[in-house]
Amino acid sequence: KNLKTVVTIHDLAFKYFPDNFPAADLRKLNFFSGYAIRNSEKIIAVSESTKQDILKFFPEIESEKIRVIHHGFDADIFSLPRDLEKENEIREKLLIKKEYLLYVGAIQPRKNLLVLIEAFEKLKRTRSNIQLVLAGEKAWKWDKVIEKAAQSLHAKDIIMPGKLKFTDLGHLMRGAGVFILPSLYEGFGIPILEAFASRIPVISA
Repeated sequence: KNLKTVVTIHDLAFKYFPDNFPAADLRKLNFFSGYAIRNSEKIIAVSESTKQDILKFFPEIESEKIRVIHHGFDADIFSLPRDLEKENEIREKLLIKKEYLLYVGAIQPRKNLLVLIEAFEKLKRTRSNIQLVLAGEKAWKWDKVIEKAAQSLHAKDIIMPGKLKFTDLGHLMRGAGVFILPSLYEGFGIPILEAFASRIPVISA
């Protein structure tokens, strides 16, 4: 009871999109996050947006208790000059044979990937020589995204390599035609910052 704690809150997505979380996980998120927020000495929020969400859902918390400290990025990975030999090696490993659009993040409904796949299918009508790379781990309720990709008329051009090494991710980012984050909600959105650092165009919801 005498131990002082500081808690970092990355986002409160489960408050906005409870249907995107399994019931058991939702109960845990609500209980543990609520306990941590109410009982910590100080709170770190990764953005002003997350700070405002904490104040919205926990109105008993004083604003002075929360300090905004933004995420950073690893310049040694994302700000390097392009290495075409390494990029081609990764492209070959992932079966990327065309120009590609890149998404990086969890595979789950909140990331709005069903809409991204639909947009890609429409783009393919006029741009046949492109692929869509969805790089990231399966997360809550990932199955509909996988199913949508598998049933697409352009399934062979939708590449889902799972979680990648950060070093590979840096090369993959720099080689992309555009980075897309269509997410419905983010506490911060680190991949956007990494894409900026990689000097590629960004499309964000």
